[in-house]
Amino acid sequence: MTVPLKSRVSEKGGRTARALALLTAAVALGAIAGVACGDGSADSLLGGNGGGSSGQSSGPGDAGGVPASDGSLLDPDGGNATALKLAEKLYRDLEGALKTSCGGGACHEGGTTAPLWMKGPDTYVSIKAYDVSQVGDKKLIVQDTLQSRLFTKGQHTGAPLQTPDGTGNLGDKVKKWLDVEAAALKGAKLPATAPISVVAGANVVDLATVAGGVAGSQLRFNAVISGKILSLSSVKLVAPASGGVHVTHPIFVQVPADGAAKPVEDPADNGSNVDDTAAPGKSISLGPGVFILTGFNWRESDKLQIEFAKIGAGTVTGGDAGAGGGGCKNVAGFQAISGVFKGGQVNGNALTPNCTAGCHKAGGGGDGALDLNDLVLGTPDVAAACAQALTKVNLANKAQSAIILHPTGQSGNHGGGTVSDVGGYTTQVMTWLNGE
Repeated sequence: MTVPLKSRVSEKGGRTARALALLTAAVALGAIAGVACGDGSADSLLGGNGGGSSGQSSGPGDAGGVPASDGSLLDPDGGNATALKLAEKLYRDLEGALKTSCGGGACHEGGTTAPLWMKGPDTYVSIKAYDVSQVGDKKLIVQDTLQSRLFTKGQHTGAPLQTPDGTGNLGDKVKKWLDVEAAALKGAKLPATAPISVVAGANVVDLATVAGGVAGSQLRFNAVISGKILSLSSVKLVAPASGGVHVTHPIFVQVPADGAAKPVEDPADNGSNVDDTAAPGKSISLGPGVFILTGFNWRESDKLQIEFAKIGAGTVTGGDAGAGGGGCKNVAGFQAISGVFKGGQVNGNALTPNCTAGCHKAGGGGDGALDLNDLVLGTPDVAAACAQALTKVNLANKAQSAIILHPTGQSGNHGGGTVSDVGGYTTQVMTWLNGE
C-alpha cells in the first residue's frame, strides 16, 4: 500500500503550515545537545549539538520552503520539488525500521541523554529540524551520502547502522533515502525522460538522454486509454547489448499539452517499490509490469513524462544474469538466420508463424517469454535481439535449447503453434548456435 506523502499538499496554506511547523521544530530542537544512548560522549550518534547554530535562513524564501541541512530554504515549487516529495516517501517507507534500530528505549526518539533527532510526533520533521542545527561531520543530510553521520558514527552504546551492501538491508534503504535528500539539497531535478505522446498499443521511450551510461536503453509498454484513465501493461526495461541498466522508483507525470496547467505526478505513486536492473541485451518486466494510472484526468493530447529516483548503468550478478551471460559471441550468425523469426524463406517457402508479427514483440502476447522487438525496429538492434534469443539457449546442449524445442512442438505449449518447416527451422537455428 502506498504511504500518503504528507508533503503532497495542493494548497498554499498547507505548505505554509508545514513550513512553520518545521521551522518551529528547528528552533526547539536546535538547542538540543546530547550524547549517544548513555555512552557519555558529546560525539554521540548523529551528533550532540555539533557546536552549530539553529541555521535557519533569514533570506526571503517562499512560505512553503523547507529547511535544508545547510540552513537554506528548499523551494517546493522549484526544481527540487519532486526530490523533496520523493525523499519523504522513501523515509516514510523505512521509518519503522529506523525507529526500531535507533529510536527505541532510551535512545533518539524518547531518551533523556541521547539527542532526540527522532522525537515525535513526526520523526521526519524532527530529523530535518535537528539536522539544521548541526555542522560539519555531524550532519545527517550531506551531498556525499556515505559521509552522513548515520553511517560514520559506527559502534557506540547502540549498534552501528548497517553498511549499504546491495542486499536490501536497512543501510541500503537509508542510503536511497539520503541520496534523494542530497539531490534536493543541491536543488537538482530528478532525471526524467522527455514528455512523449502516448498512443494506444505499443510505445517505446528512449532513455539515452536521461542519464549517462544508459545509451541504447529503453522503456517499452502497451498503452490503453479508457475514458480519463491511462493504463500501461507489458512495461519492459530494455538494456542494450553493450551494458546493463538500473532504475529505481519511476514516477509517472502527466504533462498537459497546452501548458496552461502544471504537470501532475501520479498521486498513487505506483512505481514507488520498483528497483530493477536489466542485464546487457536483456528485457525485463519493470516492477509488476502493469501500471494503472487512475489518478490522472487523462486527455488524448496530454503527454507522459517519467522521472526516476535513480537511473544509470547496472550490473546483474548470479543466476539472474541470464543464460546468455550478457551477449552473443556470434551476432553475425544470428543476423544471417534472423529471418526465421520474421517469416522469412526456408527451403523456398515462407516460414510460419512469423514470430515477430504480433507475438514476440513489444505489446505482443509472447513478449514476456521472449522479446524480439529489436528485430523489427526501424533500425534493428541485432546484437540486443541475439542476446534476448540467447536466454532461451542451453549452451551445454544446444540441440535441447528451448528456442528449438518449443516452436517445433517438442516441449511446452507454444502459443503460435508448430513452425511449418521443423527441419529447416532447426537447421537454421543450429547454424547460429554452433558459433556460440
